Amino acid sequence: MRKLKKTRSQIIELGAVVLCFIFTGPNLSAAGPRPYVDVIIEAERHVCAQHIMKNTIFLPLKLTYHIHPTGHDQAITISVPPGASGLDVEHIAPDGTTIGQAIPLEIWWDSRAETVEIRSPTLETHFTTWILPGTSFDFSKLGIYRISYFHPRGGLEEDPNGPVFQSNTLTIACVTQERYDQLHLMLSKNPELVLASYKFKNPPSSTEFPKYRRADCSLKKINEFIKEGTKQDEVLLLLGSPDAVYYSTSSEGRRCDEEWFYETSPAGGYYVMFKNGCVVDKGEYGDWNGETARGSLK
Repeated sequence: MRKLKKTRSQIIELGAVVLCFIFTGPNLSAAGPRPYVDVIIEAERHVCAQHIMKNTIFLPLKLTYHIHPTGHDQAITISVPPGASGLDVEHIAPDGTTIGQAIPLEIWWDSRAETVEIRSPTLETHFTTWILPGTSFDFSKLGIYRISYFHPRGGLEEDPNGPVFQSNTLTIACVTQERYDQLHLMLSKNPELVLASYKFKNPPSSTEFPKYRRADCSLKKINEFIKEGTKQDEVLLLLGSPDAVYYSTSSEGRRCDEEWFYETSPAGGYYVMFKNGCVVDKGEYGDWNGETARGSLK
């Protein structure tokens, strides 16, 4: 009998603890899925002359913050870093040397950050800001620059409802003035190529991603020009920054060390393979039923 009373006492104590947790503990039901923020970085030029790049105030970058629907009624707050403090810049020299640049997070970051409150649970939201990275970064060296975005406060675990930030990588090239003039002389002699390049880099707006509306006729014209041995700055001039870049090593047994992808549909697009900065292959790719297929444009 004594043992039974002890068991009942333990049950009562356990029940009290559970009730206490329900009424005073964290409200887990209030935490919805963490919203995602896509930061899209764009530039008006993808190939620039070195003497202009030394005065990099000419190179404004357009940052578009695209916030996906939150799915719940709780408002979220987006903090936008001041100036170029959210950027990460990687320089790849012609000899392959890689150097990274970033602005250290300052103690005054929170006080200078611009905040935007998002309340709609069902509608996509986006806003755009322009920055001048040349006041904080050095773009004067020849080679390729890759610019991405990181959020100093993004993804912190102490805020279960805080947004998660992700970014594209913008690719641009710094070339000599002689090379810059050579590239534009090439374009001036081929107006059809200029038009095809413009159409590919400026697809019509629509409710879907604009890159899915890149014209096939424009791509075919550009594909005729891109041949084995074409350099990366020429591809950047014609196609703009790639949507994705894949790197490979000699240990993987691939005949290219870098591959650029340009999406033209939800299931495929155009790829360009490089070895030591020059084209070794190009063509179309597609992903149907989980299998990737490649082919050449006719």
